Amino acid sequence: KIDVRIPYEPGGQLGWDYNRVMEETPHDWVLFLDHDVLLALNPHWYHLCQQTIKHHRFGLATCWTNVNHRGTGQYWELPEGNYTIADHQEIARGIFDEYGESVTEIDKASGFFMLVNKHAWKNVNGFPGKGMFREDWTFCKRLRSKQWPILRMDGLYVYHMRKRIDSWIPGEIITKDIKRMEMGK
Repeated sequence: KIDVRIPYEPGGQLGWDYNRVMEETPHDWVLFLDHDVLLALNPHWYHLCQQTIKHHRFGLATCWTNVNHRGTGQYWELPEGNYTIADHQEIARGIFDEYGESVTEIDKASGFFMLVNKHAWKNVNGFPGKGMFREDWTFCKRLRSKQWPILRMDGLYVYHMRKRIDSWIPGEIITKDIKRMEMGK
């Protein structure tokens, strides 16, 4: 089984929340997702995660997305244009049809989608737990230092919204910028 979580820690200590979840889960695998990731594009996402676990030894696995996360090897470049969810679903299907259950080893992964091996997490003393940013990349460095591979599931594409969303609750602020959250602006 895979424990699927959307971590959140209002004080900006995302790494602390990653570690809390890893400590508390009875499962050997945790899938951490950002709140703005759409998994439903590929109805086989859980199957792909299970197959990757079954056939590969790794510390962390991730997938393709539409957002460029600076050199992570997760960016599926799309031509300029306005895409609907149906368009992203067709992109996801095409990627799945082409790559299926194949994987590629990459150097680092962004935290929007991280399938984490609990044994590897223990082996590298967890996430740094010091803040909101770079927890994912620092964790990847720790994994590589102990020879835990980081994999990209080549047949899996998820849409990552990554845009500011205005809150529907008066006085509540929703943003990807933690500093604005802390300041209440």
